[in-house]
Amino acid sequence: MLVDSRAEANFLSTHIVSSLGLPLSQMRPFQVEAGNDAIEPGVGGCENVKLIVQGVAIVANFLVMELGRSKVVLGVRWVASLGRFEGDYQRLTLSWMSNGSRVTL
Repeated sequence: MLVDSRAEANFLSTHIVSSLGLPLSQMRPFQVEAGNDAIEPGVGGCENVKLIVQGVAIVANFLVMELGRSKVVLGVRWVASLGRFEGDYQRLTLSWMSNGSRVTL
């Protein structure tokens, strides 16, 4: 999983969607400029996907496309949903308050 505050949306790989049998919503065609400057086509979307990451439940909507090595990308929409957060690049952690408790990934 990659947390990328430069990505405008959340993304799931086509492989993950297929292997988990997630329902794929049809969308109008879209393309995304990847980090390597390639233009990649999207294949649809998945809504209200629940991920459990280090015991933390994350529910989000995702665009689906081929992602290469990454299987999940949480973008700026998810990061913004956290409200105030603290990122520690030295420890590679992200912390925020949720329902009165501190959550750390």
